[in-house]
Amino acid sequence: MLKLMKYEFIHSYRTFLMSFAAFLIGCIIMPYVMDGFLSKLPFISVIFGLGFAVLLMGIAIALFVSIFMNFNRSVFERPGYLTLTLPVSTTELIVAKVLTAVIWLIIAGIVLIAGFILMMIVTSFKMEALTVSSLMSAVTEIAGSFMNYMVHYPLDFLGNVVFVLGNLFITVGSIYFALTLAHSKWVRKHQMVFAIIGYLVLNLIIGWIALTVFGDYISSHTMFYGFYYIVFGLLLSGLTVYLIDHHIEIE
Repeated sequence: MLKLMKYEFIHSYRTFLMSFAAFLIGCIIMPYVMDGFLSKLPFISVIFGLGFAVLLMGIAIALFVSIFMNFNRSVFERPGYLTLTLPVSTTELIVAKVLTAVIWLIIAGIVLIAGFILMMIVTSFKMEALTVSSLMSAVTEIAGSFMNYMVHYPLDFLGNVVFVLGNLFITVGSIYFALTLAHSKWVRKHQMVFAIIGYLVLNLIIGWIALTVFGDYISSHTMFYGFYYIVFGLLLSGLTVYLIDHHIEIE
């Protein structure tokens, strides 16, 4: 399993690292770009409203496309013949791919936080509203608040962790299932279009079921939401394995 994950990291790290690097560079230069084009608008609100939203949307699309295309290329295109002839079971192969993608998404979350902080620092220094000492004080205060939250509210923290992991698993699982279904014997044309539409419809259905079961009170059911999404992610991963073993059509 670890060897499979290592193989996945080796064959996907360039795409993800390029996305992360582009995002962080964008976080550095965006304050200057936005200041030049929109100098008459309130600088802070523009930067963190429009600027970060553009960067966030960009990296989100890049990550989605990366996960989508990496799985499609490694399983359903010409390299798929080599992938599916490895001396491992399909279950091991899919589990390795799911775990690798989830780890990349976790790293992406860390990069997003780092990018937001970086943009805030650049903006503050540009406006001469931040010094090194005040920056260190802010970092210390934030770290202390986070540790205090973990110590005094462990169940809430655990619930949020489970919720985030559940969302990551359902995202990856639904992408893999939609792509696999699109390459089955039931779909002959426009497979990529079918996969994208299938992914969107699948997530709408899963979200509707969650809303029906738990209602609008996500904050009070974060752990249950998380387990719900994890179960669905595992189910979709299992269905992906079944389709590959019995109904796959590689180009």
